[in-house]
Amino acid sequence: MKYRSEIDGLRAIAVMPVIFYHAGFSAFAGGYIGVDIFFVISGYLITTLIAQELEKGSFSLLSFYERRARRILPALFVMIAATIPVAWFIMLPGDMKNYSQSLVGVSIFSSNVLFWLQSGYFDSAAALKPLIHTWSLSVEEQFYIIFPIFLSMLWFVKKTALGLTLVLLFFTSFLVMQVGYAYSPTGTFYLPISRAWELLLGALAGLILLDRTRPLTSPRLSSLLVSIGMCLIILAFVLMDERTPFPSHWALLPTLGTFLIILYGESDGWVSRLLRHRLPVGIGLISYSAYLWNQPLFAFAKYRLAENPAPIAMLGLCGLALLLAYASWRLIERPFRNRNFLSSKQVGVLSVLSLALPLTIGLVGHFNQGYPDRQINNVSMQRLADNVSVNYGLAKVCDGAFAVRENCIEGVNPTAVLWGDSFAMHLAPALKSSPTTMSFLQLTMSSCRPILDFSIIGKNNTEDWAKKCITFNRQVFEWLAANEQIDLVIMSSPFTFSSRDMYTIEGRVTYNTAIVEQFFVATLQAIQSLGKRVVVVSPTPGNGRNIGLCLSQATLRGQPLAYCNFAKADYSMSVREGYELLQKTTENRVPVVWLDDILCGDGDCKLANDGVFLYRDKGHLSNQGASHIGRMLDLNGLILAAETRVIPPE
Repeated sequence: MKYRSEIDGLRAIAVMPVIFYHAGFSAFAGGYIGVDIFFVISGYLITTLIAQELEKGSFSLLSFYERRARRILPALFVMIAATIPVAWFIMLPGDMKNYSQSLVGVSIFSSNVLFWLQSGYFDSAAALKPLIHTWSLSVEEQFYIIFPIFLSMLWFVKKTALGLTLVLLFFTSFLVMQVGYAYSPTGTFYLPISRAWELLLGALAGLILLDRTRPLTSPRLSSLLVSIGMCLIILAFVLMDERTPFPSHWALLPTLGTFLIILYGESDGWVSRLLRHRLPVGIGLISYSAYLWNQPLFAFAKYRLAENPAPIAMLGLCGLALLLAYASWRLIERPFRNRNFLSSKQVGVLSVLSLALPLTIGLVGHFNQGYPDRQINNVSMQRLADNVSVNYGLAKVCDGAFAVRENCIEGVNPTAVLWGDSFAMHLAPALKSSPTTMSFLQLTMSSCRPILDFSIIGKNNTEDWAKKCITFNRQVFEWLAANEQIDLVIMSSPFTFSSRDMYTIEGRVTYNTAIVEQFFVATLQAIQSLGKRVVVVSPTPGNGRNIGLCLSQATLRGQPLAYCNFAKADYSMSVREGYELLQKTTENRVPVVWLDDILCGDGDCKLANDGVFLYRDKGHLSNQGASHIGRMLDLNGLILAAETRVIPPE
C-alpha cells in the first residue's frame, strides 16, 4: 500500500486534542472528536489493504488478523501490564473490581460493551478509569472481525452494488445513532452499531481511491476541498464540548472533514503540505501508543490526588505520555511489526498469552470483589471501601420508581416524607439516627430534582428518563394529597441545573434560571396548599474534589484527614448555584436547614469527625457520616424546630 504521510499528519491532528481533552484543558473541550477522526482513517486503511489483496487474489483472513495482532496487541499489553501494580496499590475495592472487569473487557475485545453496562449515576467517573479509552479499540476490533469477512464475500459482485451496499449500511448506522441518542445516549456512544457509519465512511473513501491512477479532480479544486475538510475539523473542535449531544449529526463535521482530506489530500495545497511536515508526521507515527498511554497517566494522577492536578502538572504528564509513546513505538511497535523479528507462529502464541494473562487477572479481581483483603501501608482496603460505600438511604430499593415500600419506612405510621434525589436519599441515615425520633417515608429517585412538572436532560438523562422523573414527582405529590397523616415534607437536592437542558411538561427548554425558580416556587406552593409543612435541607458544601476519595487516599498516604478540608471561599460553582437558587426561592416561604452552617460553621469545612468519613464522593454523605451527623447534631431536631413560614399572598 502506498504510504501517505498526510494520513500520519492527520493522526496527529486527531490524537493531540484527545490527549489535551483527557488532561482536562478547557480549550480542548471538543477534543474527544479525535476518536471519530481515527475511526474514519481506520476504515479507509483497512478497506484499502483488504481490497488490494482481494484484487490480487492474495487475501488471507489469518494473515489479516496476524497483521492486526502485530499492530495492536504488543503495545496494548505493555500498557496494561504497567497499570496493574499501580491499580493494586491505590485503588479502592469497588474501583479495583471495575478495573478488573475492564481487563476482561479489553482481553475479549468488548470493553466498549462493558463501559456501557457500567455506566450509571453511582459509578466511578470515567476520568478515573485508567482503561476507559480502550472502548474505541474494541469498536475497531469488532469492525476488524466482521468487515473483512463481509468485504471478501461481496467483493466479486459488481463494484457498484458493493458501493451501494456500503452506502445503505452507512445510512442505517447513522440513523441508528440519531434515534438511539434520544433513548440511550451512553449505549449510542459505546456500541459499534451506532459508530459503524464512521468506519464505513472511511471504507467508502478507500473504494473510491482504489486503483485510481489519476487525481479525482484538478489540483486547485483538490486543494480547496482539503482546506474545507480541515476547516470542518477545526470548526468541530471549536464548537463542540461536553454539552454537545454526541454522537449525533454533530459528528459529521470531523468525519466529513477527514473524508475530504483522505480523498484529496495527495494534492500539493498548503493543508496537505502542513500535514506532511515532519512534526505532525512524527506525532502521527506514535499516535497509537500516545493514545494508549495518556489516559492511564491522567486517571491514576487524578485518582491519587482525588482532584485534577495543576495545569502545569497535567502538561508534564502530556509530555510524559509522548515520551512513553515514542519508546513504545521504537521498542515495541516497530520490532513486532517486522516479520523477521517474530514468525507468524510466535506472534500467535504471544497474542494468546498477552490476552490470557490480563483476562485471568481480571476474572480473579472480579470474583474477589476487587481484593478487599489487601493491606496497603497497614490500612485495610475493606475498611476504606466501607467508608465510601453507596448511601441509598434506608435501602437500595428506595431509589427509583414510585412505591411505598416497607423497607423505605422508618418507624410506625410515618408523618413525614423525605422527597428528592440522591441528596435527599443520603439524609435518611441521619434522620434515622437522630436522638429526636421521627417516623418518615423515603421517596427518592437519583438525579430527579423534587420539582413538579420539571426535570433535567443530560448525557445520562434522556427525554424518556425526564418524563419518568416528572411522572415520579407527580405520583409523590398525588400520594401526599391522598394521605392526610403526612404533616411534614423534607426536600433536598443539589438544585443545580446550568450544565444541562431542562424538560417541562411543555417539552425541552434551554436552561433559564427564571424557569427553574418558577417551577420550584410553584412546587412549594402546591405542597403547602395541601396543608403540609415543608422544610428544605440544603445540599452539602463542596469544592469540586471527590472528598471521599481524598479522605481514602490521605489515609493510604498516612496524612491527616484534615488535608481534605476546604474553606467556604472555595465552594465550587455548582454548589454556589444551588445555594443561590435556594436563597431566592425559599425566602419568606419555607425554612432551610443549611448543611454548610453545620459542616463549615467557622468558615473551614471539616470533612471527617473522630475518624469518620462524612462524605463518600464529591457531595454525598457516607452512610457512617450521615449517621454520625444525625447522632451528633440531631438533624431531626433541627428540622422539627425550623420555623414554618407562610407564603405571602400574590
